[in-house]
Amino acid sequence: MRREMKKEREGELFMVILSVLESLFPIFSLFSIALVGAIFSYAYVVVIATTILLTLLLIKKEGSSLFIPEAQKDLLLTSFFITSLFLLLFMSLRYT
Repeated sequence: MRREMKKEREGELFMVILSVLESLFPIFSLFSIALVGAIFSYAYVVVIATTILLTLLLIKKEGSSLFIPEAQKDLLLTSFFITSLFLLLFMSLRYT
């Protein structure tokens, strides 16, 4: 029982941290587009996200999970949707 509560609290903490980071995203995007432009801003975000992902995978020693054939479709679809959202966000910030 005690172990389950700890996992539940850890999950709640991660949800709060994610919410804070996601709420700051439009503010950072607005400033980064004003300073360096949309393409460079997107490139910087992709490099930072890739570095964090690879670091976490190496720390957990789960780097081989990127090459599982069943996961490839999901990874590609996720990448497509994230890129589409970035494109729409940057276009809206640029032209409004």
